[in-house]
Amino acid sequence: MTSARMMIRGMGILILVAVSAHGQTPTGARSDEAPPRAASATLTFTDRSEQSTNAFISGRMGWPLAAEAAAKVDYNLPDESFEVYVPPDYTGEKPFGLLVFVNPHPSGRPPQNYVPLLDKYHLIYVGPNKVGNDRFVRLRMGLAIDAVENMRKRYKIDPERIYASGISGGGRVASMLGVGFADVFRGGFYIIGCDFYKDEKSTEKNGYYRRSYSVPPAKIFNLARKSSKHVFLTGDTDGNRDQTQLYYNGFKRDGFEHITYFQVPGMGHQAPDAEWFEKGLAALDEPIAAAPPATAGTPKRPVTAATRPTAPPATTQAMGRTEVAARLLATAKMYVDNHQYELGRQKLTWIVQNFADTPAGITARKMLDDLKARQEKP
Repeated sequence: MTSARMMIRGMGILILVAVSAHGQTPTGARSDEAPPRAASATLTFTDRSEQSTNAFISGRMGWPLAAEAAAKVDYNLPDESFEVYVPPDYTGEKPFGLLVFVNPHPSGRPPQNYVPLLDKYHLIYVGPNKVGNDRFVRLRMGLAIDAVENMRKRYKIDPERIYASGISGGGRVASMLGVGFADVFRGGFYIIGCDFYKDEKSTEKNGYYRRSYSVPPAKIFNLARKSSKHVFLTGDTDGNRDQTQLYYNGFKRDGFEHITYFQVPGMGHQAPDAEWFEKGLAALDEPIAAAPPATAGTPKRPVTAATRPTAPPATTQAMGRTEVAARLLATAKMYVDNHQYELGRQKLTWIVQNFADTPAGITARKMLDDLKARQEKP
């Protein structure tokens, strides 16, 4: 396999291009040309986001930190590097999603068994290097924010599909970004690790899990609750399972409208396989569907997390009803497959009530009947 290394300057970015993930060497490009396609690359950015500074993050998250102390532990962005993967069908014409991934170890590269899913879901990947669990949380968060700032300048990114994710300690960082920086990220996938803004009592551990940050400003908090999607994944024997489940329940209690919980049977504190990682991506990409306008004489249904109407993003508005219903059905099936029958039933009911004339609506009705029969079976 031939390797290639080149440097591209432009738009505030230095790019060190390595071999394509598909075994092809990226062709050379000038700074005014489009970025490499279908390639794995190591990028170095120069444009710092005003939200990525140590002082800004500390203020947003409610962490007391003097300006002088903040400056001492800050970073110089051009000295940092980022691993990027671009799916092969990215042309720059259609906007792709962006998955910002925080690893618990020094490498920013994606797990290789997840790469085909990045292709399938049209997600460009960026992972900061050297943001393992041994580095200050504020700096890990800042580099993730800088990744968004610079990737949006370089690639055509769908602003409604910018997601934060990570594993273990990286999942904790991602969960704070998903809530505290809901003006940057439209969702998050928190894998075997997450944090919360309240103390939560654990019966299983006979103690308390202490909060990691404070509730962000009201505007940001409302974005996180109403317009962002949050996916929690743990395993039966994961040491963080109890905490993840308690935090998920806490988010639900506090009115977060688009949240999903997965508990992988038999899995410990480890990265999930591709099948379960895809379930998380599918939940992130589930459209936020608005309820149709009520007509005279239409009885009002109780408002729940599953039925509360929300203004859909532009990408959802552009979808046909059939596609929206199909995506919602995929999430409902994931709930049922994960034995979360009540959540599955709520989602299926929503589909039947609002998309009864679509193929997904017909399937949802059958699934509801099957669930009812299963429940009534002695």
